[in-house]
Amino acid sequence: MIYILIALPEEFPQEYRDQIDSEKYQIVFTGIGKVNATMACMKVIHEHNPSNIINYGTAGSLNPVFDHGVYKVARVAQRDLDIRALGMQLGQAGFNDDVWISLDDVENRPTLTTGDNFVDSLPELESDLVDMEAAAYAKVCQAHGVSLDVYKFISDNADGEAAGTWEENCHKGSKMFVDILKGR
Repeated sequence: MIYILIALPEEFPQEYRDQIDSEKYQIVFTGIGKVNATMACMKVIHEHNPSNIINYGTAGSLNPVFDHGVYKVARVAQRDLDIRALGMQLGQAGFNDDVWISLDDVENRPTLTTGDNFVDSLPELESDLVDMEAAAYAKVCQAHGVSLDVYKFISDNADGEAAGTWEENCHKGSKMFVDILKGR
């Protein structure tokens, strides 16, 4: 069984959930933000011991190359983890940790930063996309030796209009994601 972690049901409506192979995939709605994402991911790993987890959800785009569609993410980092006063880099979680967690090595895939804020202006840590959960899933999966695939639908441009645009678009990547799952 492959578990698909999604923050909110609004991002993947029931009509699309009914189209996926329930013998192969199980959807878990985790809630918004890094704490909820971490708790849900830990629960899935400890109760089911999967070898692979998928995260699907929405993201804001900071790079016009990634404007509409669903993209598989190459690397993730925490944009709001700031302990530079201790001599670390923005996004670095410990002296021996890298800022970025690599999910695959395909160069033309986007980078993504995660933080516990809805991005409506340019964050300090540069990336192609922004969300509120993926780096938490990645950190947990990395610690437990579970592979993680992150797919993000571009719902907004992470600008002053992002909140309204997200509400209008958050479900629109669902069919594309179903097609990705059918091709796996």
